[in-house]
Amino acid sequence: MINIKLSVHELVDFILRTGDIDDRYFNNETMEEGSYIHKMYQNKQGSNYLSEVSLKRSFIYKDYCFIINGRCDGIILGKSVTIDEIKSTNNESLEDFFLTNEAWHLGQAEVYALIYLLDHDLENINVRLTYLSQIKKKDKLIKEYSYTKEELIDKVNSYFEKYLIFYKNDLFYQEKLHLSLDRMTFPYQNKRKGQDEISEITYNAILNNEKVFIEAATGIGKTISTLWGALKGLKEDKINRIFYLTAKNSGFTPVLDQINRLKDQKIDIRTTIIYSKEKSCINKSEIKRCNPDECEFAKGYYSKLNEILLEMVKNHSIFDDKTILEYALKYQICPFELSLDLAKISSIIVCDYNYCFHPISYLKRYFDEGIDKSYVGEGENPDYKFAFLIDESHNLVTRSRAMYSSKLSRSDFENALKELSKGKNLAKFKSAIKSAKLTFDLFEKEIDESNKLEVEYLDEVLYSKLALINEQSKDFKKLNYIKKKKDTEDLLLKVYQFLTIYQTYDDNFKLYYLKEKDDITLNLICLDASRFINKFLYNKSAIFFSGTLTPIDYFKKVTLGSADYKDYSFESPYESSNLNLMIDNTISLFYKDRDKTIGTIANEILNFVSYKVGNYLIFLPSFQYLKLLKSYFEDLNYNFFFQGEISNKKEEKEVFFNFFNKNNEMNIAFCVLGGSYSEGIEIKNSLDGICILGVGLPSICIENEYLKEYFNNNELNGFDFAYTNPGINKVMQAIGRVIRSEEDRGSVLLIDKRYGYSTYKQIFQQKYKTIKKVDSNNISSYLKEFYKI
Repeated sequence: MINIKLSVHELVDFILRTGDIDDRYFNNETMEEGSYIHKMYQNKQGSNYLSEVSLKRSFIYKDYCFIINGRCDGIILGKSVTIDEIKSTNNESLEDFFLTNEAWHLGQAEVYALIYLLDHDLENINVRLTYLSQIKKKDKLIKEYSYTKEELIDKVNSYFEKYLIFYKNDLFYQEKLHLSLDRMTFPYQNKRKGQDEISEITYNAILNNEKVFIEAATGIGKTISTLWGALKGLKEDKINRIFYLTAKNSGFTPVLDQINRLKDQKIDIRTTIIYSKEKSCINKSEIKRCNPDECEFAKGYYSKLNEILLEMVKNHSIFDDKTILEYALKYQICPFELSLDLAKISSIIVCDYNYCFHPISYLKRYFDEGIDKSYVGEGENPDYKFAFLIDESHNLVTRSRAMYSSKLSRSDFENALKELSKGKNLAKFKSAIKSAKLTFDLFEKEIDESNKLEVEYLDEVLYSKLALINEQSKDFKKLNYIKKKKDTEDLLLKVYQFLTIYQTYDDNFKLYYLKEKDDITLNLICLDASRFINKFLYNKSAIFFSGTLTPIDYFKKVTLGSADYKDYSFESPYESSNLNLMIDNTISLFYKDRDKTIGTIANEILNFVSYKVGNYLIFLPSFQYLKLLKSYFEDLNYNFFFQGEISNKKEEKEVFFNFFNKNNEMNIAFCVLGGSYSEGIEIKNSLDGICILGVGLPSICIENEYLKEYFNNNELNGFDFAYTNPGINKVMQAIGRVIRSEEDRGSVLLIDKRYGYSTYKQIFQQKYKTIKKVDSNNISSYLKEFYKI
């Protein structure tokens, strides 16, 4: 007999939910408000009312044992027992909300009722659906039902029957998957040095529920190596899902390529790529809203979903953007929501960091309630175990801080007030916005000559006004949803995000006002997000890997809060002699010296590129420096690309992507180090050389100075943590762009006086076998020797 472990929600939501996607009534705010209203209602009930009662029971149906569990909102004791299912909504009509969702809501109550009835040997039981208004707090709608034991058994058995249609399909997939995993072979004929070790490290981390860091140079094959180790864990049922996380959508391509290689072996591992909501959206309206009145792809989504899922899994195993879009257009449903539902029945989920670590955007349907446990086979642990493969994890440091940072501007409130000037029935809402705006005016008077005012806590008046805006937003959405109020909606989102993040406020944050031209911003910045990452990954295995995690102790500390985690380093599999690494530490690139040395540097760059016609990338410390240097090269008969010249970023990236395709020509691109072109964009043709000016230090700014202070206060070297280490990583990333295959051969020139400092010398000597110290007088001889001229 096969065990199927399910929560009541997982059973009922999957087979009974119908209707539209409608974020006017189903969103984070209504869920939070609903939880509050539920508790308030439950607390007012009498002593015969039991709240939040955990129920669990096994049901034998045909050849399956359904193990069902859940938490019932309320049980009313008396001469007869009543199961109370509470629902709240910001829909103005409780009756309409009930009529739309009756079967779905009633199904949940019926399952709870049957469990309680059988546990207490009853012959009859009552069910009550209680609907509460989030708008008019006193409004309530109650619908009551009565059942015999036989009626409930028939009802719930019908739900099991419907569920088995999907479960049998997935059971077949699981059996086929395990058979194919047993016979799979590594998708490359020859393994590169380090690949076996990386796979084994990944597998052991999964086996022991550990978090490890792997630094492996470009060319080893980190993607397939970590995947291979994770698939071994999947094959042995050590994990149930593999989450492959990337910093950008461009990171999806490499992992998809490797999964397609496995597919060539007839190994069909269900894989879903979750693209951003913005990228996925095909709503043609000016303001993108997810409701049936303003998006045709929201209409009837849940009514259509199950049949579409069945069709897709019969015809595909990899659900990428093209496949998802094809079905979304065919059946007129939302592609983004479809990708989320496909992920629930996939073994590999590829997505951005945001969908796991962001306090608002994380995938609540997976990590709050767990992935559908129907996919747990007989005798397995009912708790789902995930493995997280975190690619290019050096990016997670700044990304995670940004996820837990937020800001509000006085102009946000001013723009909303302009939109609402003619609005009706919104007096409280507009008053709250105006009052919040006035607090910014008051704090402006306290800002000193530095244009900054640090505060210890959020002002109580401002906090209360923001909370009121958040509360009143439901009325705004109800009364003005069809109208174009984009600035007001932007404000509501910012207020919600700010308040959500402020709930986690502690010594790891800074809160300050900043005067910028005619505007005042309130900034809530996270200095250390490691505890949030650690909390999310509690009791989960995670493999952090990148081509550059130097210095490794720095990355362990700022990612997970401790340097005690295991780490591993793997050198490039390619001949070290293919990289001609030169450092000139005789020229100052300190800001105060740049005007004096720029001519010398321009001549050295020309000298660097003159010994071989080919493709060159010159990385500069800033856009300002790029403009200064540009004048030295404009008149030369070479092909040039200067970052920032094209106003449309998408068009500029396309130009850059194709820039190095010209053969037997001199192609030189000037870009800012740490910008869009330092990493994440694959250049079709190999590079012949890279020149890096400066040591990559982040700019001196308020946030970085706060970072320095924070790490100093934690008995660490604040300057290194805020400036030196992030800069070194940028430089390492850029160097890694030269040698990306066995055939690549090229030169790198680093120019900055600071490369002679002990901190940099020590790190580079550990990282690279051969470094040539050069200057303007001897660089030519090293280039001639390397190119055998």
